[in-house]
Amino acid sequence: SWNTAFDDLMRHLVGGGQAKALVGPMDMVREEIYLRTLEAICDEIIDSPPPSRSDRSNAIKDVMRGYRLASDGSNIAPDASISGRIVDSILELLNFYRPLMTEATANGSNGADALHKHADQMAVLALSVLKRYAPWVDLSLMVNDQVVVPVLFSCVAAAGTGGDEVDATARTDLSVQAVGCLSEVVGRGMESNKKVALIAQLNLFRRLH
Repeated sequence: SWNTAFDDLMRHLVGGGQAKALVGPMDMVREEIYLRTLEAICDEIIDSPPPSRSDRSNAIKDVMRGYRLASDGSNIAPDASISGRIVDSILELLNFYRPLMTEATANGSNGADALHKHADQMAVLALSVLKRYAPWVDLSLMVNDQVVVPVLFSCVAAAGTGGDEVDATARTDLSVQAVGCLSEVVGRGMESNKKVALIAQLNLFRRLH
C-alpha cells in the first residue's frame, strides 16, 4: 500500500504555499495538477460511488479523516489528519494566488498578464476544490476563527458588480465559489440544535446582509 500518497503529492506538487515569493511556469503547472488530482479523487472515489464501492469509499474517507488511526486506536486530531493537511494545502494556494488577483484588478490589467490570468484561474479552482471537501471533512477544519471563515467571507465580499457571463469578473467567480463552500458547510447533516448553533457561530445573517 502507498501510505504516504497524499504527503508525496503535496511535497512534489505544492511549491511552498504562502512562504514562496515567486511562482514560475512549472510551479503553476504542478499546483494545477495537484488541485485537479484532488478534484479527481472526489469524482472517482468520494462523491456518489456505485453501491459496489460505497464501503470502500467510506473506508477511504475514514482514513483521510484520521478515524481510529492513532497507535491506541483512537482518532487522529483533525488538523493532523490527511484531510486536515489537504485543507491547509488548498488554503495555502488560495492565499498565495488571491493577492495576485487583487493586484491585477487594482492595476487595471484585468488579468491580461499571463501570471494574473493564471492567478485568477488558480484562486477560483482552489475554492472550487475546497467546496468538494467541505461536506465531509471534520467541521472544525471548515469553521474556525483563525483561517477558513475569514477567508470565505472575504472572498464573498470581493465580488465584482457584474453578474452575467459578460460582466462578471474572476473575483465574482471567486465569490460564487465561496458562497458554495458556505452552503456546503451549513447544509451538512446534523441535529437541528447544532445547525442553529452553527449558523449563529458563523453569524451568517449579519455578515451577508
